[in-house]
Amino acid sequence: MKDKNLTIEEIAANKKSKAERDTIIAMLSMDWNIQILLSMKDGPKSNANIKRATVNGNNMISDDVLGYKIAFFMDNGIMEKVKPQPPYILDINGLTTYGFSLLPLIELIRSTGEIHIAKQKRERDDEERK
Repeated sequence: MKDKNLTIEEIAANKKSKAERDTIIAMLSMDWNIQILLSMKDGPKSNANIKRATVNGNNMISDDVLGYKIAFFMDNGIMEKVKPQPPYILDINGLTTYGFSLLPLIELIRSTGEIHIAKQKRERDDEERK
């Protein structure tokens, strides 16, 4: 996957890349990955800003897990280091072109999850009314 930075459209059009598509979907389904990548859609961020953007209720990603996830994204050509502008001396991370090409799929997965959660909530509320 690292050497073949295909867009979602290219993957969908190429039947031979089913394994790559399955790999991308499996990667995106891992804990925190969608939140991290969605937090980056507006531009490069420091690790601290990524961490703040991924807070989910009382759950916050640990520094170790965030570092592991960023290294994973960099190894797979999804994220890259961005040279910080003074006065910043922190590491700044940004999405690569390939990373940006994954955003429509990420949004689709996120919205599908929200629809599924809403449907389950409606069904649970309907059962409670009976």
